[in-house]
Amino acid sequence: MRAGEERPERTSTQVDDIAEHGIQLGTAQETLLIPLYGRAVENRKQEAVLRDTRAEEIVASVDYDFARFDDLPSLIGSVLRTALSDRG
Repeated sequence: MRAGEERPERTSTQVDDIAEHGIQLGTAQETLLIPLYGRAVENRKQEAVLRDTRAEEIVASVDYDFARFDDLPSLIGSVLRTALSDRG
């Protein structure tokens, strides 16, 4: 991919394929799951700062122990950062 080019979005079929076949992640890649999980957790709240039903669907479909992120300060931090940038 060249600088300035946008990466095409994954289709729901592609995301489902990844979930079905499992994924192997290194430490750096695992940290990228924190914002996704944060959005999913926030979406479940009654008075959520943001809504993202797709994040919740993806988290539910991936065989991964997301609960390990539950007590991380970066979990709520990523949600707040996203909410602020979405409003910007």
